[in-house]
Amino acid sequence: MELLHSRRLAAALGLLSHYALNNGEWDQSSHLLATVPPVVFCILALVEYLVDPQIDSIATALQVTLVTAAVYLGTLISSILIYRAFFHRLRDVSSLKVLPNVY
Repeated sequence: MELLHSRRLAAALGLLSHYALNNGEWDQSSHLLATVPPVVFCILALVEYLVDPQIDSIATALQVTLVTAAVYLGTLISSILIYRAFFHRLRDVSSLKVLPNVY
């Protein structure tokens, strides 16, 4: 399965996930972010082990899947951080500006 070996696809899916999470109130469905990717990556490792004739052990399948997961999650987290640092509408509000008003 060459599809699982594609780092570009994993990166594109990370960006697509950020776009999907960015629409609406994502914090109300953040439990999906904690549960869905691990289940999906476990299924991908199993499929990789069962389908790809070049994979001879479950450890090799896990290695391929972990590289894909690292690219996906790295792209997702980087995309979120870049968005929040440069494009979010509250990027100019710092906690240091807000704190003096509290006292």
